[in-house]
Amino acid sequence: MPLSGILADSRYGRQTRSTTVVRKALNTVGFSGLAACYITLAVSTSLGMSLASFCAAGAFVALTMGGGFNVNPLDLSPSFAGLIKGISTSCSHLAGSIWVVIVGVLKKHKTNHEWSLVFTVVTCLLVAAAIIYLVFGSGEEQPWSRGEPDKKTLTFASPQGPPDMKNGFTRATLTVQGHVEEDYTVHDDFTRSSDEEELPLLEEDGTLERFGR
Repeated sequence: MPLSGILADSRYGRQTRSTTVVRKALNTVGFSGLAACYITLAVSTSLGMSLASFCAAGAFVALTMGGGFNVNPLDLSPSFAGLIKGISTSCSHLAGSIWVVIVGVLKKHKTNHEWSLVFTVVTCLLVAAAIIYLVFGSGEEQPWSRGEPDKKTLTFASPQGPPDMKNGFTRATLTVQGHVEEDYTVHDDFTRSSDEEELPLLEEDGTLERFGR
């Protein structure tokens, strides 16, 4: 698994491959290799071949977990990666629990033919999972990743009247949507609040002084 993670990082870390391509490649290779190991178990009658297939299956599982679907939630949404992982793990464990019951039904007499049928069905499921991920999988951060945009209120003073400033300043309030850590743009289509009052101006020694907030 560590080697699989290093391999994945080396590909998109140097920008030679996108994250989506890396995830799909590792998942496709891992699931296809795992399916090949199971179909070998289905047709094999040799103990040595069966043991070799089990060892190879473990390697393919590590490949997909270290650089494939196991870390994919972090790509989709760093903020909600734990939630995505929890939901996906719950669904997979539920499917695994149901499959245990199905295996018990399929191998009533525990013959080689029944075990071959079990491994064949598993192979078909793995191939289907690989195809679904290859078509719909993604390694890019999703638009909903950061949740609802934050709303901020900006209050500023704007001059009103002739340049001599005798008419004072009024305050206008804008609602700005955007993330706190990111730049945001103030829209021009704002209206000045009707309940705003002009700020007082005091004239001392021929000089206008403005008092505001």
